[in-house]
Amino acid sequence: MVTRIAKIVALGSFGIMVLLVAFNNVVDYNSNLDFVRHILLMDTIFENSSLKWRSIDSVFLHHTFYILIVDHQDIVE
Repeated sequence: MVTRIAKIVALGSFGIMVLLVAFNNVVDYNSNLDFVRHILLMDTIFENSSLKWRSIDSVFLHHTFYILIVDHQDIVE
């Protein structure tokens, strides 16, 4: 019986965490978008790096990638 209660508590805790993460992604849109924007712009690597050509400068694509990430995360969790 203790094992069953422990499993129920663990699953409930995981469910609450998933809801909080999904809620945070929707409510705190700009701070999470800034993180995705920095990743896509590759603005934290060295300026003369040969990998800079892969950066994505489109604001539309930044929002699109962020929305896809949030949707995928919500579906998987």
